[in-house]
Amino acid sequence: MTTPLIRFGSTDALLCELRWGDAQSGTAAEVTRGTLRVEVGDTCLWYGDRTDEGMEWTWIELLEFLGHQWPALTHEQALPLGLRGSTDNLHRHANARWEGMPAAVSAREERAVRTFTFAHELSTALQGLWTRPIWILRRGRLCEVASAGKVWLLPAPAVFDALESLGNEIASRAALSGDARAASAVEKCSTRTDLPLEALVRNATSWPQEYIDELGGAQNVSNLLQFSAAAGDSPLLAAARMAGPGLPPGDQRVIAAPIAKTRPAPSGNLAYWTSALAGHHEIGNPWRAFEVGYAAAATLRGLLNMPLDRLDPERFLGELGVLIEDCTLESANVDAIAVWGPKHGPAVFINRAGTHAKDDKGRRTTLAHELCHLLL
Repeated sequence: MTTPLIRFGSTDALLCELRWGDAQSGTAAEVTRGTLRVEVGDTCLWYGDRTDEGMEWTWIELLEFLGHQWPALTHEQALPLGLRGSTDNLHRHANARWEGMPAAVSAREERAVRTFTFAHELSTALQGLWTRPIWILRRGRLCEVASAGKVWLLPAPAVFDALESLGNEIASRAALSGDARAASAVEKCSTRTDLPLEALVRNATSWPQEYIDELGGAQNVSNLLQFSAAAGDSPLLAAARMAGPGLPPGDQRVIAAPIAKTRPAPSGNLAYWTSALAGHHEIGNPWRAFEVGYAAAATLRGLLNMPLDRLDPERFLGELGVLIEDCTLESANVDAIAVWGPKHGPAVFINRAGTHAKDDKGRRTTLAHELCHLLL
């Protein structure tokens, strides 16, 4: 008898279609054997002999993956080693970085990349089965899903809700088995969100433990950046994550202080133009983001009936109600930080010692760059 098809997610985000086999007793592997089909939009990523069929496997392995990797999957938001770009290019960029690097250093970095891969690439869960990779990395309110040379930016809640529902269904099925493997996987799945503060801070910031220790430990970092498991992300956490662990700990405190004291201000004009540029928000392939910038600038100039002469970004930001303040950091690697959320901003903090922002021309370019962050 054919078992019913169970769907998780939606056609405009991540869609999973699962059909169980006939076995309702036996080992964890036996009761969780079934077919699973995964698609994003009009692209099928996991499928069987035909794209309209599911891929047959024992899905206890995927349940074990979700139970173990859920904290990193849902909280981690940056590539390892400070690398940029999309997840599906991670290994290519890492290999280029390691050329000519001392073996001891590259070996340590390879472990970090391997750990990241095992947390964010779903096909690593399926031991002994070759299939397309599916990379998943949270990007703030969005979630990057990458596979088969394509990159999608989807609403994060939709992606994680689909995966959570899929995991819960596999756990229910695994419970039909009485073996130790099934019991362990079901237990891990039920406690996957119970994350100690230390692990939450490491995942949310993507900082190494030694850097967290320099800032006084997990509790101090949580207080400094105003986030917790209950409260979720904060603008300070986003700013700290983007600045990265290359910034001296003292500078993290310098950046956090003005953001923390900046109260929310009326931002009707900024909100209006952000909404007007909504069609440019989905950047698709991150390597083509510069094209979106040009297109968004042309759209904004057209809406403002603005001639193609030089724009004064500082004056324009002021007209949009954006606070602009100077600060001085020890590091020259950060030119500015923009922040806008329900608790802080909109505001731009410019580093007077920044590599580009320290002179007038660089300051203009920096402010234009931050204007783009706020609008997009």
